[in-house]
Amino acid sequence: MMVMDRHFGSELVTQKGRIYVFDSIECLAAFSLSSGIESSQVHSLWVTSFDTPAELIDAEAAFFLHSKSLRSPMGMNLSAYNTEPAAQEMQAKFDGEIIKWEQVFPLVKTAWLDGSTNTTRMSLKKN
Repeated sequence: MMVMDRHFGSELVTQKGRIYVFDSIECLAAFSLSSGIESSQVHSLWVTSFDTPAELIDAEAAFFLHSKSLRSPMGMNLSAYNTEPAAQEMQAKFDGEIIKWEQVFPLVKTAWLDGSTNTTRMSLKKN
């Protein structure tokens, strides 16, 4: 798939080297929750740094801003940052809450997988 906005892309890399590319952070989280790929089969999870979109950062080390004022492609309004000060800078501009990767899962589970929003599709590509 083609990532539509380079500020929001993400990837899952399996132990065998297969790469799944997503349009947004929430797509990566939803796929991680529902794909059936065991965590032992996952080599790494990557998100695009919003402030430096050419840079992929480890999802588990990233800081995420959940802000209604900063729209993401799939509608959950999540953006990723390499450092907490970078996330805080964007929070000062766009409001919202700074969270870590493990806090992304409950948001996605509630909104997508439990069906409380109309956003129910995931975009992915296997390499």
